[in-house]
Amino acid sequence: MPRLNACLFLVLFFLPFVISDDSKCSSHKTYVTSFTEGKIDSLVYAEPDYKVVFALLQSGDLYRSEDGARTFSKVTGIPGTDELFKTPDPKKFYLLAEDGHIYVSTDTGKTFVLRDSTKLFSSPVVHPTNADWILAGSPPCLSSFFCQTTLYVSTDFAQSWKEVKKFVNEPWSWGDAGKYGIPAENVHLMYRESETATSYTYGQSRNLGQKIDYTIPNAIALLHSDMFFFVAQSVAEKLTLYSGPSNSSSLKPCLFPESLPQDRYSILDTSAGSTFINVEHGGSGDRAWGHTYVADSFANPSFTLSLKYNRRQGGKVDFARVKGVQGVYIANQFSGVVGSSVAHDTPLQTYITFNNGGKWVRLAKPKGVDCKDCTGLNLVGRSNRRNIPSFYTTSKAVGLIIASGNVLKTLRDTTPNDLDTYFSRDAGLSWEKIKDGAHHYQFLDHGGIIALVDFVNPTKQYTYSFNEGLNWYDCPINGLDNAIQVTSLSYPPQATHLSFHMIGERSDKTGSTPKGCLVTVDFSDLHSKVCDPVNDYETFSPHDNNKCLLGAKTAYRRRKREKECFNNDAIENNTAIESCPCTNEDWECDLCYQETVDGKCQKIDSPQCRSTETSVADTPPATCNDKYPVRKGYRLVSGTRCNPLADGAVNKYEMKQCPGTGGSSSAAKIGISITVIVILVALVGGFFYRRKTNENFRERTDDYWDRFTGIFRSREGASGYSIAGGRGGEPQDLDDDDYNDKLLSADSGLLQ
Repeated sequence: MPRLNACLFLVLFFLPFVISDDSKCSSHKTYVTSFTEGKIDSLVYAEPDYKVVFALLQSGDLYRSEDGARTFSKVTGIPGTDELFKTPDPKKFYLLAEDGHIYVSTDTGKTFVLRDSTKLFSSPVVHPTNADWILAGSPPCLSSFFCQTTLYVSTDFAQSWKEVKKFVNEPWSWGDAGKYGIPAENVHLMYRESETATSYTYGQSRNLGQKIDYTIPNAIALLHSDMFFFVAQSVAEKLTLYSGPSNSSSLKPCLFPESLPQDRYSILDTSAGSTFINVEHGGSGDRAWGHTYVADSFANPSFTLSLKYNRRQGGKVDFARVKGVQGVYIANQFSGVVGSSVAHDTPLQTYITFNNGGKWVRLAKPKGVDCKDCTGLNLVGRSNRRNIPSFYTTSKAVGLIIASGNVLKTLRDTTPNDLDTYFSRDAGLSWEKIKDGAHHYQFLDHGGIIALVDFVNPTKQYTYSFNEGLNWYDCPINGLDNAIQVTSLSYPPQATHLSFHMIGERSDKTGSTPKGCLVTVDFSDLHSKVCDPVNDYETFSPHDNNKCLLGAKTAYRRRKREKECFNNDAIENNTAIESCPCTNEDWECDLCYQETVDGKCQKIDSPQCRSTETSVADTPPATCNDKYPVRKGYRLVSGTRCNPLADGAVNKYEMKQCPGTGGSSSAAKIGISITVIVILVALVGGFFYRRKTNENFRERTDDYWDRFTGIFRSREGASGYSIAGGRGGEPQDLDDDDYNDKLLSADSGLLQ
């Protein structure tokens, strides 16, 4: 009898966590589609309501759904699809066929028509604001360097084409043409001056190539990302990176403090006003690490070291922004690296920053996890070669993070069987284990629903929670006879989406060729009501006890964890911003300074730093009555909204005496002036931040913002309208604010 009681206790103990409850599964529906031609390469969602969904197969076949991926019909009349492109007009699509011809559609992809049968094209790029304008190369490039193509432009929906420039190399870009005061005819490209020339020149034209307005010689790569433009230049095997705002008439060389050689650049994030770049240092070949640097200004790309030995592999870097919360990033770092190589026993561990890269700390040990020697949680990053899902966040579910990880001493040599699934609901401050094993995962309905699917084994079920992991429900996939090996999850890019899609493959019998399989799960009948804006929501701060984050106390609204209701589509994320006095965490070492063991900033003795002015010009203001601030050795962390002159604030600016004064009575005036400046900076920062996190506010201010072309907002997603779906890789999450690492490589000249 005691043994029976013990078993009953275990059942009751685990019942609230993983439950097989028909009532929690029968309220939503599953739809299964098999594709006999082969595996699914990608899904493309058509705006505005995302009911039209395209499935592009690796075989080149294209299928279309009009009911949110519940049922599909094959698109006919095309020889095979290589890539599908969306445009600013939701009804218009471009399609690049396998044979190089471009087809167009004006009925949201129901039918496609061949335009110009005389030309074969490669790498079409759709204009960001005009659906009828498109760039493409012809004939297609046959190699990645010394390309022999000619760049053409069409301004009549691919009906006719006009030559832009000969001897052009991929890629080319519209940048932000037609936005923020930039001419619609703005084009960026790399070209050779003649057929026999051995190097490329970067050129910017504001009239479709009729005149090149700005050039950088010896260019090997270019990239447009989040209103920034980057160009890599190689001279005598020395690599230099240029950057600047996308509406700038010129780019400036990026300044890095390290004297190590620069072999590759990965643009990690440009979304919050600052720029994070990972630089691979030291010798040829693909290193396992790079140093990550941050710059705090659009106009002055002076980078300081943020994180050493950041894990990278194959152009992917273990670095991610916690979306929706300003200044929080997660990265993996090798500890104790000596020289340029990484020893096999070098630990790989996960770190987090809450102040825009100014200070990194180990992730906290998960709650309720018993481990003797663990020093914290480690999470799998994007560079892993097993395609294990990495840390995942979205701005639509503020503060929520889900990831695969372990509590061992290192992530090195980790296999999927060594991992479990972990969850944070406070932007990475604390963690909890929510499921054994590695999983695919997805947030739906502002995080009100979390879906999990087995990563390792073929499965006939999925798991979900509607209360952020308090309870989990295992549900069967109705209509699925044989288990599906899921390769990725996808979902419509809208805040309150209530369905997700499993992309995978399955075999009808042992030894048969795997078929592509798509499972759609619809949660629209899960709850009976929409959340009450008064009683069903709470506020939370990314720090315990409402501490300051990046110099401000910011409160966010979200649904209470236990409430069974759908989120209101108009939910406002940020509800309050209050400036804080500056602390040590709001300061970082300036360009050409590095932090010592005792926490002070010491000047770096390197050729770059000896030839670079590393402090703000020591020039008093035009009206100087007593003292004025000079930045030497320290600077405020990018994005901080703290007040360095508030009571109890840490102020690391050096105060200098105004010329011709004795330092007597005007201290108050200079203090007031600085306070006014700080307040103005805080207001501008608050404006930027609200536009980023509040869709309604962003829409109300768009007209004013477009006129104010000298200041740049951060925006989610890739620049303009680029490739929407294409073959050549595994399916990717279609989160509209996801970003991929952008690699500028000295030895290949390719963007990855």
